[in-house]
Amino acid sequence: PRTSVSLILPILIFALAYSNLALGMHTWHPVPPDAQGNPQPFYAYLGNSENNDKAVAILAANVPYFGSLAALYVPILGAVLLLISSNSGVFGASRIAYGMSREKLLPSVFARVHPKFRTPAVAIAAFCSVGVLVHVFAALQGDGGLAFLGDLYAFGAATSYTLVFLALIVLRFKDPDSPRPFKIPLNVAIWKDGERIEFPIVGVLGFIGIFTILIFVLLTHDIGRIAGPSWVILGLVSYLIYRRRKNLPVLHSRVTDWSKEQVAILRDAGELELMDEYIARKREKTPG
Repeated sequence: PRTSVSLILPILIFALAYSNLALGMHTWHPVPPDAQGNPQPFYAYLGNSENNDKAVAILAANVPYFGSLAALYVPILGAVLLLISSNSGVFGASRIAYGMSREKLLPSVFARVHPKFRTPAVAIAAFCSVGVLVHVFAALQGDGGLAFLGDLYAFGAATSYTLVFLALIVLRFKDPDSPRPFKIPLNVAIWKDGERIEFPIVGVLGFIGIFTILIFVLLTHDIGRIAGPSWVILGLVSYLIYRRRKNLPVLHSRVTDWSKEQVAILRDAGELELMDEYIARKREKTPG
């Protein structure tokens, strides 16, 4: 929890600080007029069609005294951050695919581990290939390549966050005993089958908000509303074919001792206090 808050707050501060700086900054150099020769504020100059893809570098260049150095430093830093972000994306997606493969949600090939580096090599190669393929399609769009990637990102982010909020709400009913050291506020206690459940009001509001954004993305992004749902449908069809071929349940989970699985996850993660808390809760509900 402490780490999550420490990561969220600086990002929020940086985003607000950049916006306020762009709106209120007095430039070191005169702001060029617009295409019609009229004076324009600095924020309009940053956001015009010529500069909106390099606005941060232009903003840095207008900082007094060391702006020229900052204008060179900012693009390099941005490139490094994008490289780190791309690596973390592949890293996370490959580990998720590895975990899904072990749970019989994806073919077993994604669970193959490199004998030397002990990493899910097949999953990493698969997602790197998908990334390269997406960028090839973006390059074929010419000047619309960035808009193409933005459409895909907008749909993917809105869809994933919608599912996250939905999972949060469902897990409060399906798994009320799991330790939750970092719990969102505004929970309403309700009773279901004699069991106390903390219903997340913020989770419902978040789901409504992000689902609304998803609808807007589908309505306003020409590429996103075609490529995004097509990708989701392809994944669902592949999943259904795989589960049927392996004689696994298609519309529900395999019979699994989820309590035992939860204990193993907490133990392997080193969360021994949370594991003891979870075991104690389960014992309280066990008759006799």
